[in-house]
Amino acid sequence: MIARGRVQIVLTNFPSKLDIIIVGGGLAGGLIAKRLLDRNVSFLLIESSPSLGGHHTWSYHETDIPPECREWMRAFQSYRWDSHSIQFPKLSRTLETPYCTLLSSDFDSKLAPLLGNHFRPNTRVKDLNRGMVALEDGTVLEAKLVLDARGWTPQGLTAYQKFVGLEVEVEISEDSGASGGSVQWTTPMLMDATVPQLDGFRFMYTLPFSKNRFLIEDTYYSTQPDLNIPEIEKRIWNYAADRGWKIQSVLRKEVGCLPLPLTATFPLSQRSDAAIPVGLRAGLFHATTGYSLPYAVATAELLFKLWPLGLAAVESGLKNRIEDNWNQQSFYRLLNRMLFWAAKPTERYKVLEKFYSLPSPTIERFYAGSSTLFDRARILSGVLMANTIQWCCENNRHEFDFMRGDEDYKYRLGGVNRFVMRARLTR
Repeated sequence: MIARGRVQIVLTNFPSKLDIIIVGGGLAGGLIAKRLLDRNVSFLLIESSPSLGGHHTWSYHETDIPPECREWMRAFQSYRWDSHSIQFPKLSRTLETPYCTLLSSDFDSKLAPLLGNHFRPNTRVKDLNRGMVALEDGTVLEAKLVLDARGWTPQGLTAYQKFVGLEVEVEISEDSGASGGSVQWTTPMLMDATVPQLDGFRFMYTLPFSKNRFLIEDTYYSTQPDLNIPEIEKRIWNYAADRGWKIQSVLRKEVGCLPLPLTATFPLSQRSDAAIPVGLRAGLFHATTGYSLPYAVATAELLFKLWPLGLAAVESGLKNRIEDNWNQQSFYRLLNRMLFWAAKPTERYKVLEKFYSLPSPTIERFYAGSSTLFDRARILSGVLMANTIQWCCENNRHEFDFMRGDEDYKYRLGGVNRFVMRARLTR
C-alpha cells in the first residue's frame, strides 16, 4: 500500500510478472499508460514524484498529430485556439492553424484517477533492465518489457531553448491595444521577436487563458543553459507593462531548459537486456523546436496498435520508430548547427523571420517534423544559407562542411558516397 495525497492505493490483482512496466510518469509515460488502458494489458506506471507530468505546459499545433489521435487527446486539452500569431521587426502574421495547450496539473487530475492502481507515485527506481525494475526500497518487479521514460540524457553537442514563464492575472488598460495589439488578448503569440535580442535568439511567448489571465514566457535560443531567473522575471513584468497589462498577481512560475541537439548519438543501447527508451530519453522530440507532445502521442498510438500483434511486434516497432525518428531529425539537427554555428547570436531572429514568410503548409509540416524534400530546400535557401556563407567569409574559412555526417535523408536527396579532396569557398 502506498499513499498518493489522501488516497491510499493498494497494489492488488497484479500477476507476478507484468506485461509492461513504464518508469517515468511524464508526458510520454503517461500517454502510453493511457492507451494501454484500452488494451487488455497488465502494466504499472512508476513515478518518483507525487503526481504525473511534473510542472509543465505542453503545446502543439493541431496539425502536429494525426486526425485519429485528436479525439482521444481532446480529453486532455486545457485550451484550444483557432489560430496563432507571430511578430518580428519586419513581419507580423496570424496563421490559421489551431493551437492547443495541455497543463500538467490537468494532465494529472484527469489521468491519475483513470489509472487507479496501475499508477505507483512516490517510488524511486534503483536499477532497471529489459525485464526487471529494482526499487530503492528493495522491491524487485518483473515484466515482459520495461520502458524507460525518465527524461532526456545528454547525447552529443547541444544548444538550448530555455525560458522563464509566469502565469499572471492582469488588469488591461483601455489603450493597451495601441502598444500590445489586441490580437494578443485572444490569440496565442508564439513568437514576439521585437524585444531586444539577448543571449542569442530571444522571443516572448504568450498564451491567453482568459481575457485577463496570461502565461508569458521569456524564451532564449542559447548555447548556454544558465538562466538569471530574477532578471528574466523583471523583463516579463516590463514586457507586460509596455503592453498596458498591469500584473495583479502571479499564479505560478515555470522554468525550463530544453535540449536542441547539434549532433546526436544513437539513443538505443547495444545491450540486449537494456530497457527500451521512450520520450525524450529516446530522442523523440523535435530537434529544432523542442516540441515533444506530438512524438509522445505517436509513440502511445503505435504501442496501442501493435499490442494485439504480440510483444515481439511491440518491441520491434518501438525500436524502428526510434531509429526512423533519429534519421528524420538529422535534417533539423543540421538546421541547428547552421543556426547556432553560423548565424550571429543577435541576428538569429532573421532566420526565423524568413522562415515565417513561407507558406502555411510548409510551416505546418516543419512543426510536425514531416518536411518534404521541397520544404527542406526552401528552408535551407535564403537567409539561413546566406548567414552560413557570411560566417565563413568573416572567419576566413575556405571550407565549411554543410552536410557533415552520413544521415539517411542525404541519400534520399540524391547523395552518393564519393571521395572529395576539398570544397573551396571563393570570395
